[in-house]
Amino acid sequence: IAPSSGVVSSALITEGTLVRPNQKLGEFIQPGNYEIESAIRVSDLDFVNLGDTVEFTSKDIPGIWLGKVTRISKNINAATQTFSVFCEVAGSDLKEGMFLNGDIKGKTLTNVFSIDRKLLLENNAVYTVIDSALVSQTVEVKKFSNQEVLIAGLPNGSVVLKESIIGAFEGLPVEPVKAAE
Repeated sequence: IAPSSGVVSSALITEGTLVRPNQKLGEFIQPGNYEIESAIRVSDLDFVNLGDTVEFTSKDIPGIWLGKVTRISKNINAATQTFSVFCEVAGSDLKEGMFLNGDIKGKTLTNVFSIDRKLLLENNAVYTVIDSALVSQTVEVKKFSNQEVLIAGLPNGSVVLKESIIGAFEGLPVEPVKAAE
């Protein structure tokens, strides 16, 4: 007996077929309610929790559907080096097999800002400008991405380099340029 009303979307056996243990019999779906499997990088796993809200969109039809993270795989996929995240979403206009894009509203970081990865010194410091000279200051790295890094631990109002300077060293005299408003 199925746990809910629904539709048989594929039957892999017929009446009178010999069935072995663990053999897949077919697929049963409940139209309008779906489970979506997605992959996330190992480095992003700390930012996703069970119950997090997921906002789904489609390139094919207009609309936004809210879902929820219901399961997170405990095993890493050796081929892709990612974890599987399973989300539930419901919508009468959604169909089995549709492609959806999803944004997980995961862990919120406060008092952080993003800088180019090239500005990070030895993975835990950045150059700031104090009294018109470069000073190396240790920062707490919260998250790496391909091009940027989220850091914390700098005092409010710190002036950080916008781009790296070739041959930069602590004490190098510099003149900050104010950004156009």
